[in-house]
Amino acid sequence: MQRVKTLTLIQEITTDGHSPLHFLCEDMLQYYCKYRSGVSMNAHEIDCLFYEVVSKNLLSRLDIPCPEIAIVEIAANSFDRKKLIRHKKFCFPGQLYLGSKAIDKAEDLHGLSSVTNKRAFNRILNPYDLLRICIFDLWIDNCDRGKRENYNLLITQQDLGSEFLAFDHAFCFGGLDSLRIFNHLRPISTIDKLVSSSFFKKLLPYLNKAKSIEVVNNFLSLQDYEIERIIYDSYNECPEQWAIPQNLRERMVLFLTDSSRISQIKYIMWSLFK
Repeated sequence: MQRVKTLTLIQEITTDGHSPLHFLCEDMLQYYCKYRSGVSMNAHEIDCLFYEVVSKNLLSRLDIPCPEIAIVEIAANSFDRKKLIRHKKFCFPGQLYLGSKAIDKAEDLHGLSSVTNKRAFNRILNPYDLLRICIFDLWIDNCDRGKRENYNLLITQQDLGSEFLAFDHAFCFGGLDSLRIFNHLRPISTIDKLVSSSFFKKLLPYLNKAKSIEVVNNFLSLQDYEIERIIYDSYNECPEQWAIPQNLRERMVLFLTDSSRISQIKYIMWSLFK
């Protein structure tokens, strides 16, 4: 993974999650940088950075568009501590954050966005990636895409239409409530996920039924050894400074390779196209 140093802080962005620090970095690119939220008192929240790395690498392997990530080192004199709120106790020179590279002219999908007709649907360049993201979120138990119409999806405008990208996967594997206790026996829930959101429900009628079923059938086709390799490689990309426990890798492998979970996810998705 690329490693860059911060050049200047643009702003701390207040959200109900990690409130990322928006930095311009030494490569003259902008990054949205996370460490801990500053809200949770649970020090194990640092695991969420590992979740992000794993999710990014899985998404890339599954050919689902998402922003590039980097390890961002906080440089001296690159920020004014007086302008920090949630990051005041974490942001200091030498600290290693996880940065998501900003995408030029990308906008967040928000609660007012919807697909209202076939013409609007046809303007989406990758509508079946949205279906894949629905499956992906069930698979990794992403608790933060669709919650209060917060989709964690970016839209970029191309000549022929718009493309969607998935970002922000810090609260997967059950989120903060399941830190270091999530397991493959946890019931699968569609609550606070894209598949149950108003946006996806309005998109659903325009998806081709046969193609959608094919997407569901083929999506979770990674072999167990491939998933394990991605998780272990992702762990090795994380700085030792984060102190992510090694046994978290095995817990993730069991969670993502459990055949019963995968069967249940496929059944949930198939039921949409009956």
